[in-house]
Amino acid sequence: MKTPNVQPKFTSRLGFIAAAAGSAVGLGNIWKFPYEVGTHGGASFLFIYLICITLLGYPIVVAELAFGKAMQNDTEGITTSAKKWTLCLTLSTTLSLMMMMSLYHTISGWVFGYLIATLNGTLLSTDNPAIFFKNFVQNTPYAIGYSLPPLLAAALIILNDVKQGIERWAKRLIPLFLLLLLGLILYAFTLENAWEGIQFYLIPHWDAITLEVILSALAHCFFSLSVGIGVMITYGSYMRKEDSIAQAAALITLSDTLVAFLAGLFLFPFIFSQHMQPSQGCQLAFVTLPAIFQSLGYVLGNTMGSMFFLLLAFAALTSSISALEGMAAYLTRNYGLKRKAAVYWVVVATYLPALPTLLSCGGSTFFTNFWCYNGTTYSFMDLVDKALSIALPSTCFVFTLFLASHPKKLALLLSAIGIQKHTILARYLRWMLAYGCPLLLGTILCYSCYSLVK
Repeated sequence: MKTPNVQPKFTSRLGFIAAAAGSAVGLGNIWKFPYEVGTHGGASFLFIYLICITLLGYPIVVAELAFGKAMQNDTEGITTSAKKWTLCLTLSTTLSLMMMMSLYHTISGWVFGYLIATLNGTLLSTDNPAIFFKNFVQNTPYAIGYSLPPLLAAALIILNDVKQGIERWAKRLIPLFLLLLLGLILYAFTLENAWEGIQFYLIPHWDAITLEVILSALAHCFFSLSVGIGVMITYGSYMRKEDSIAQAAALITLSDTLVAFLAGLFLFPFIFSQHMQPSQGCQLAFVTLPAIFQSLGYVLGNTMGSMFFLLLAFAALTSSISALEGMAAYLTRNYGLKRKAAVYWVVVATYLPALPTLLSCGGSTFFTNFWCYNGTTYSFMDLVDKALSIALPSTCFVFTLFLASHPKKLALLLSAIGIQKHTILARYLRWMLAYGCPLLLGTILCYSCYSLVK
């Protein structure tokens, strides 16, 4: 039976910004963003990504925070006057969150295992980092066992209330995260040929901008900001009345973009200093960088490697915390569960569906060779990644389409933002949420679906 729950709140503006920024700053910035940049032409991808963040990312972060703050509820509570929209948004948000968590669990396990292997010297003493990675991901006990500690650590943090859990740990993790990242950047700039990496990263070649680059930048924008999975709506409901949504969304978007940018400043000087190719895909952090750390010598290599994988472990933890919190908050509000019970069910509900992804890199032949299309074999993880690149923009498309078709809800959202109606920012947000976002997202999604089936 559903029982009323007291709505938790962040106790300070700094606490909210640290927690919400921690939600956005995570694996998408340190693990995925650099390999997307490396695969899609360096600075050309970065340029398009910054446009996507400004045009689409920021307005949607504002919208999700505003609805959470205005309604003090999540997606289902927001759309109580429209049952069809409620069902569509709830299903798409849940599906997107489950797919994202399956990737988080898998990559978090790799990161934790590599951190241990770096600290004990196993990783940098291997003859071939590529073979080490292949053996690591194909080892089923490793794949499952190493993915559990990061999940349990995130669960233990959110077991407490908002103040003692998310807010308290965010204030500690985010500064440590930035210090580690800045330390790695300073060292990377001292390397020979570092300038070549910086040029690749910061000087765009306009002929490299293709529709594929645009679509990839858009998909990563949603993945990185954690929009489309209900997390920002949950965090918005924890905001105090005096907190400014427009400023909070700007700081969240800026911090997410800044950390992603800084990650590139660290990684590409390292890669080019060893005359390696940046287009290594998702193996960039687990094959290319360990080889670079090996070249630095045992002591310095272990030091740099340990710092990097500790940084990546922090990113994995902040990502998991926000996603688990969103689901736990949904259960406590809508089904009256106690927080402890909600966290327990969230852990089980996200981990069990993630097992196929955990086993799809060689641990299971069935999931590793899950699908063959046009002569190309895809693993279950490949399909989850591709599906997520469509699911997140799709959820945001449905959300903005709902706002565009319900002027009263949009007006309520704009009033909750806390800015004057006739300012340039207010007009920009109104136009983007009512017209720009649905039109852009709808057009791009149609082309993305066409590209997958052609």
